[in-house]
Amino acid sequence: MKNTTIHSPVAPFEVQATGLKDVHLTKLDGWYVALVRVDHANIGHVLAEFSSLYHRFKVQDCVVFGVSDSDLTNLEAFKSMLELPFYLISDAALLDLIAGSEGDGYAALIDDTGILRARYSGEPSIESAREILDEVKMMHSALDFF
Repeated sequence: MKNTTIHSPVAPFEVQATGLKDVHLTKLDGWYVALVRVDHANIGHVLAEFSSLYHRFKVQDCVVFGVSDSDLTNLEAFKSMLELPFYLISDAALLDLIAGSEGDGYAALIDDTGILRARYSGEPSIESAREILDEVKMMHSALDFF
């Protein structure tokens, strides 16, 4: 998945998330999917911002998943400790999708048809979640235009 380019279909994936939730990209048809890397660089402020905006993402038909290479047991504890409202996934292939060919991505946005629409690179900041939410809103607005 690392070589998936912007405006290309994302290979269907099936992974298990926290809460023993099975996540299938094909079952998320009609939903936008924001994948956010969970690591030491964004543990505090970035994940807190995604948490605070979580309901706004849902209103825009967008689900948020945190992605890490930690095992699910550790992710369950982490999710509980931070009281994250979204599921966490342990999957190396999804981390590669987020990282991209440059290896510095911290989030990826898949549209409601399974196409990779954006990859966000560099250092995540407190504004990262809002930037992704604005992108989703813009895509929704474009659909309303037609």
